[in-house]
Amino acid sequence: MDSETDSSLCDVCGSMFPTLFMLKQHMSVRHHRNVINSLAEPSYDAHLRQLLANLRQENMVVRNGILGDGNCQFAAFADQLKLLGKVRGSLTVKHVREMAVSYLRANRRLPGSGVDWTEFVAEDWDQYLLKMARNGEWGDHLTLCALANTFQVSILIVRSSSTLRDEYLTKIQPSWMSPRRDIGRPILLGHISETHFVSLGIDEKVMSKTIDN
Repeated sequence: MDSETDSSLCDVCGSMFPTLFMLKQHMSVRHHRNVINSLAEPSYDAHLRQLLANLRQENMVVRNGILGDGNCQFAAFADQLKLLGKVRGSLTVKHVREMAVSYLRANRRLPGSGVDWTEFVAEDWDQYLLKMARNGEWGDHLTLCALANTFQVSILIVRSSSTLRDEYLTKIQPSWMSPRRDIGRPILLGHISETHFVSLGIDEKVMSKTIDN
């Protein structure tokens, strides 16, 4: 079997997950124009392998290819919303981006804590919002927080940056959520080398292991 071109089975649950080659096929030159030459380097491949290894530890799999057109965070989030039945009808990536930016524009301070969003951006706030509203602009931590609050969902991110569970798992909770409130399964996103988001699936039998531990 050619490990670069064939799908593989999860050692734990037997689910099919894509190989490095399959993931790379979904990452466009436009999105990675500043790092495209690194796609063949061992360091980038190592990040892809580490993400897949981390996903196996969580019984998670990459659901499908998310295009690397600069909109991957919003596309992966939209895919998760549709999967969980959080939206009715069509939901475009453009619409998800617009909702994130609209939330940030209307809430310059984080509800519940009063944290000023502007402290986390280097540029003028209005310029930041104009930039983030553009098609192809990479989403960031602020847009994820905005989406968590807008859709009242929690977000679990599996990163490729570490082999340690406490470091490769990142949880984002909506700021309004009561500790006693059960909002169901979180949005599941994978993040490869801080450059590309993918939408994840999970074996529901082991969900409690990932969320509760």
